[in-house]
Amino acid sequence: MASEQELLTQLERAAAAQEQLRPTLGDAAVDAALAAIRAQMEALRGALPTPDSLQRIQGLLPPGLAAKMRAASVGEGERKQVTVLFADISGFTSIAERLDVEELAALVDEALRALADAVFAHEGYVDKFIGDAVMAVFGAPLSHEDDAARALHAALAMREKMAALAPRWAGRLGAPLTLHIGVNTGTVRLAGEALASFEAAALPTEAARIRAFLAGENLSRM
Repeated sequence: MASEQELLTQLERAAAAQEQLRPTLGDAAVDAALAAIRAQMEALRGALPTPDSLQRIQGLLPPGLAAKMRAASVGEGERKQVTVLFADISGFTSIAERLDVEELAALVDEALRALADAVFAHEGYVDKFIGDAVMAVFGAPLSHEDDAARALHAALAMREKMAALAPRWAGRLGAPLTLHIGVNTGTVRLAGEALASFEAAALPTEAARIRAFLAGENLSRM
């Protein structure tokens, strides 16, 4: 399996190859291909959390759930099955062009708070915010027998929360406010202590792949 850096290198080469084809294929075709490639590159580069995003996440975490997560036992190198949920705002680039900086920041803040609430309501862990996106994990540090089902219930709750949020922004956006949501279950190797420095070694690349898939055109919007 290619590493994150190897995938980035491959995408950079693909972008350079597309540029060389511009005289043959034309600007429209090349720009469309480059947009998809750049979306994948952005997902890969944005996979690691920043200190600001971690502080923001911990500020939203309900105290009771935070206590449960701190008490959870996560062994160094332990392998666990987890379900990763990745959600972002559909057509965010177009939305960003319609709003000024303050309005855009307000929209993203309101949306991410709503999405995080949906995760916490089902005892999932918000691993990171990436721009307009949230990445959540179900199954670590807290484990339940129905973690995959909890992730799906959280995804449905996200749709409901976004539907409630949409009318307040409809006039300014001129378009519906919807989500891309991807969910995947697999085994990861855990590292770090619960909550304080929780990290799953396979998660950043997994998130990037989900986000790259969601950038495609032939999928249903949630």
